[in-house]
Amino acid sequence: MKKLEKLESLLNEVLGGVFFNLYKFSDQEITLEVKPDNLIQLMTKLAQSEEFSFEQCQDVCGVDYLTYKDQELDSKAKRFAVVYHLLSLKHNWRVRVKCFAENNDFPVVPS
Repeated sequence: MKKLEKLESLLNEVLGGVFFNLYKFSDQEITLEVKPDNLIQLMTKLAQSEEFSFEQCQDVCGVDYLTYKDQELDSKAKRFAVVYHLLSLKHNWRVRVKCFAENNDFPVVPS
């Protein structure tokens, strides 16, 4: 089993109820989407669980999806997200976690 497949399987097995979407890009990286209510739980489990050991947060950024890929969002779409890039030195794994703010007028997520 490839390294990325192993990580995907483990994420689904251990944390499948915490995030709501998992997708791969070019079979090289995994992105998890999580609702704000589950963000702290997911990040804590990824960092503190021996099976994951994501001990480094390499990047945190805010993204405005207003004109993502030159397409205007409809009025009900979530516009702002916080994106985390995590690294496990122990397992040599990387994962991206994306969390959209629930309110476009006051975009806040727990931290």
